[in-house]
Amino acid sequence: MFLLKLHDLQNTAAETLWGAWLLPLGVLAYRSRLLPRFLGVWVVLGGLAYLVMSFIGVLAPQYSGRAFTLAQPFTFAEIALTLWLLIRGSAQA
Repeated sequence: MFLLKLHDLQNTAAETLWGAWLLPLGVLAYRSRLLPRFLGVWVVLGGLAYLVMSFIGVLAPQYSGRAFTLAQPFTFAEIALTLWLLIRGSAQA
């Protein structure tokens, strides 16, 4: 049981890092003239959602499932950015 709890805490720490790297990526996407600005804002909101989920996972783990459900639309920003770069990036090359 200890190892399962430790694994959960490691995932929570990883969520903090996922959110931390999405913030500068979103700012760069927002400032870029090659990507639409809404994508940059969406990525920043996704980074903030990951940070909020990680803090809720540490401070109030009983609400982490609810926080994940509410933050789910924001976390799709990574997929949207990837698809934009794959589809539009290949069309410009």
